[in-house]
Amino acid sequence: AEEFAKVANVSFPSLDSYQKIVKPGFVGSAYTFSKAAVIKNNPEDFLIFMPQIEYTAYYYNQGNYDLSKPNFVKNSIVFDTKSYAGAFICGDTYHVKVETNNNTGRKLVIFKDSYGNAFAPFTLASFDEIYIVDMRYYNKNGVKFCKDVGATDVVFAMSAFTATGVVYKHIEESSQCCRITA
Repeated sequence: AEEFAKVANVSFPSLDSYQKIVKPGFVGSAYTFSKAAVIKNNPEDFLIFMPQIEYTAYYYNQGNYDLSKPNFVKNSIVFDTKSYAGAFICGDTYHVKVETNNNTGRKLVIFKDSYGNAFAPFTLASFDEIYIVDMRYYNKNGVKFCKDVGATDVVFAMSAFTATGVVYKHIEESSQCCRITA
């Protein structure tokens, strides 16, 4: 996230400006899928850095593309759960619009998979609006979406599998909409 901020030429607050939450004993989905004892016997701390700025997050259920009708609204994109995917952005299937009072004149679209969930909180201090879209569950044209929301910046925060998997056509279409950084 810090490297993205450098390339995008936006501010990046120090980690000290975030509330740090530590959850010990995390083994993640690698253990869920493999049941490997080596993973179970070597848990890690799950770190969450919660932004300390004011913002509003609008959540849209999968299939709800009307940005004027969110399914629910919160003042956070960080959720205190044990699941990696659920800790950020309330999971993968929602798309989210975040509004801040930063007055930067910049709007960011994050096309992501679960890898991008933890990335999003680090962008809140640098943009006026952030749109967080999971390419695996969002089947609209990315180019049109970027244009419709007036995106000034786009970032792809996803694993190599997603970038080369079944959603790659959406990614190729999305990459032509705006100035792409990082």
